[in-house]
Amino acid sequence: MKIFKIVLLLLLSYNGIAQQFTVSAKVKNIGKDGLHSIALTPDFRKHADANLAGIRIEDSNGKEVPYFLSNPGKSRIESRFTKFPMLLKRVATDSVTQIFIDHVSAEKWNEVTLAISNTDAVKTYSISGSNDNSEWFGLVNNQTLSGLYSHADTTVYKTLSMPVNTYKYLKIEFLDKTSLPINITAAGTITGKPITSELQEIPDAHVKITEMILEKKTRVTITFNNPAIIDRMVFDIKAPQLYKRSAALFLSRSRTRRKKATTYLEQEFAFDLTSSGKNVIDDLNLIENKIVIDIDNKDNEPLEIASVKLYHTPVTIIANLKSDENYTVMAGDLTLQEPDYDLKNFKNQIPAILPQATLSKAELTTGRAKGINADKSPWIMWACISIGAIILSYFCYSLVRDMKNSENQPHK
Repeated sequence: MKIFKIVLLLLLSYNGIAQQFTVSAKVKNIGKDGLHSIALTPDFRKHADANLAGIRIEDSNGKEVPYFLSNPGKSRIESRFTKFPMLLKRVATDSVTQIFIDHVSAEKWNEVTLAISNTDAVKTYSISGSNDNSEWFGLVNNQTLSGLYSHADTTVYKTLSMPVNTYKYLKIEFLDKTSLPINITAAGTITGKPITSELQEIPDAHVKITEMILEKKTRVTITFNNPAIIDRMVFDIKAPQLYKRSAALFLSRSRTRRKKATTYLEQEFAFDLTSSGKNVIDDLNLIENKIVIDIDNKDNEPLEIASVKLYHTPVTIIANLKSDENYTVMAGDLTLQEPDYDLKNFKNQIPAILPQATLSKAELTTGRAKGINADKSPWIMWACISIGAIILSYFCYSLVRDMKNSENQPHK
C-alpha cells in the first residue's frame, strides 16, 4: 500500500504544479497597505481566458492572494449624501441621546439617513416630528438599529424609515441603557442617478470591408488575435448624408458531419444603420475571435464607412495588498475554476472608491508551469508515469511470486 501512496503522490504533485498560465503582469503603484483596485488592461485580457476564471494573484513567496472581480456593468448608480442641518445633539438623561434635525423644506418625506461612526453597538430608537420645534408628535416607537459595523470604512450610513409626513423638525432618541452612546456625525438623504461606465476600446481589432456587388451588400469582417469580449460596436459613416440600411451580425461557427469539420456563419441579430441615429450597438455581450456584419444596400451606393470600433466594459480586481510586497497577476489556465475566497462576501461593505494599483505590461508566459520550467513539465509527467509503471510491475511480480510460493508450501 505504501508503494501505491508514493505513486499517487507523484502523480498528484505533478498535477498540482502543471498549472499552465498564458499571461502574467506585475502589480505596481501600491501606495499603502489595504484594499486596492487593479484595472485589467486590454493587453492582459486578450491573452487571458475569456471568462477570467483562471486569474490568480501570487506574492513573492508564491502564496495566493484572495481577490474578487468587479465589473461595473453598462451603468451604475452615483450616490450623493445631502446633509440636513443638525440643530442639536445632546444626552438628555443618563440613558437617552437625542438629535434634532431641520428638514429645511416643507416637502413630504418618509426616511432620513444617518452617518454613524463605525461601531458594533445595537440601538433602540424612537422618532417624533414637530412643526415648531416645541410640540412633538410620535412617528416611530422602539425600533432596532443594527448593522453599524464596517470592515472597510470608518463611517456607516443607515437609513431610518418613518410614516410619510411634512414635519419641519425631527427628533431621534436612542436608548443607551445597555450600551454606550453612538457617534452620529451627520443626518441627511442619499440620492442617486445612473451614470454610464467608461468603456475601453478593444485593441488589435482587424477590420476588413468588402463590397459584394452581385448581392448588393457590404460585408464588414472583424477579426481578433485572441477571443475578445465585445460589449459595444460603433460605426462612423461619412456618406451619404441621408441613409437607412438594414444590417445583420453573424458569428463564425463550426460543425462536424461524417467526420468532416466545416465552418459557417450563423446570424446572431439584426439592426439598422441610419443617418438619424448614432449607430451605436450596445449590450452585445459577445466573446468571439471573429464577427461579420452584412449591410444590405439594395439599389443604393455602398456606405462610406470611416471606421468600426469595438469596446468592452472594464473589469477590475479588488485585493488586499501590502506596499512592501511584490505581486504577480496570472491568467489563461483553462483548467482552473473561479476561486472561492472569503473576500467576495464583503463586497457590499467595501468602499466604492479605493486606492488604485496598476498592472505592468503583460508578458506572455507560453504555458508557464507553476513552480517549474514549462519546457520541462512533459518530461516530469513521463518520468512520473515511467516510475509508476516500474513500481507497479515490481509489485505485480512480487505478488505473483508470493502466490506461487504459498501454493508450493505443503498444507498442514
